[in-house]
Amino acid sequence: MLDGLTRCYGDFIAVNHTSLSGSAGEAFGLIGANGPGKGTSVTMLTTLLPPSAGSAAVAGFDIVR
Repeated sequence: MLDGLTRCYGDFIAVNHTSLSGSAGEAFGLIGANGPGKGTSVTMLTTLLPPSAGSAAVAGFDIVR
């Protein structure tokens, strides 16, 4: 679950208030052109980069904690 996930680098907003929810066992893909924040979102979801705002949980675990 993502709720308002945001990542800023100074004045540049890489991910802007992204929200997403899914059910157990559901699969999804992130597709799109280069530069819209797919990699930054995945990096935040893997806890390698903290979000600037918002919250997210992966398999019930809060990515900030």
